[in-house]
Amino acid sequence: MTVIENQPEQLLRDSWRGVEIRHLATLSMVARTGSFRQAARSLGYVQSAVSQQVAQLERAVGARLVERQRGQRTIRLTPAGELLSIRGDRILSQLHAAQSHLSAGDEVTGGDVRLAVAHDIAPVLARFLAHTRAELPDLPIRVTEVSDDDELVGLLEAGAADVVIGVSTPPGGLAGATLLHDPFVLLAPAGSAIARMGTVSRSTQLAGERLIVPAAAVARAAIRAPGPILDRALHVPLAAAVAPLVSHGKGIGLVPRSSVEGTAEGLAVVPTSGLIAPQRVMLVWHPARGDTTRIETLCDTAVRGFLESEFAAAGRAA
Repeated sequence: MTVIENQPEQLLRDSWRGVEIRHLATLSMVARTGSFRQAARSLGYVQSAVSQQVAQLERAVGARLVERQRGQRTIRLTPAGELLSIRGDRILSQLHAAQSHLSAGDEVTGGDVRLAVAHDIAPVLARFLAHTRAELPDLPIRVTEVSDDDELVGLLEAGAADVVIGVSTPPGGLAGATLLHDPFVLLAPAGSAIARMGTVSRSTQLAGERLIVPAAAVARAAIRAPGPILDRALHVPLAAAVAPLVSHGKGIGLVPRSSVEGTAEGLAVVPTSGLIAPQRVMLVWHPARGDTTRIETLCDTAVRGFLESEFAAAGRAA
């Protein structure tokens, strides 16, 4: 913790007290447009006013925020400018949420917590509800399933959801916590060459195999090993559709581990150590909207429940 965090009154005595909301809004618009002229047009200022506000902000924080180079139409923020822009966007987002709530006369009602989740991680949702309902039986949760992560973010930003599951990395202004790192595994017919390998760590081991993959999950994943292993892949909308196709001899499945619980007989689950990064499943919420105490309690309970279950699973495996 820094000195300023330990002694908040220090903040009122130094130059940072000169930072104003309009300065942060101007820096944010400069970052978005890459131009003083375009930022001025968007904000309804003259260009010199934008330049002056950025200069005032630089003096207040004691750092150069914008790279100024003659002859270049597009300007860039310095690392300090990027940092302040991100933090400033969070402040602006919280102020906007407060304004919306005050204008609408919103009050905390103590009603349902509105949870939205992406279709392709339904097994994670089942575990989430099991953990939270056991620990928080009096907390009502209303669930909505949506198609993808972009829709989840839209629901949060529009105030139509209180917390979502499935966003890999929360955008600026949103808070997030990792629920679990979900490793990818292969689904193969028992007794097949892939099943006999025990583990697959190189793309060359999959040469000649046709993969069946859930499109949304694999799109978020990071292939670590070289090789065009997804070039000939059959993409399906949901992870639940992979196992039946593998059973019918259509290929080898590549799916998150959470989706293979209760997999049909006759299929082997093969780890992919080092081949593909685990899928990061997150809880995301808006820190300045709704009853954050209930939401944060819900999220903390879920994260703890997943962590404890993973430790228990590791202990059984040992």
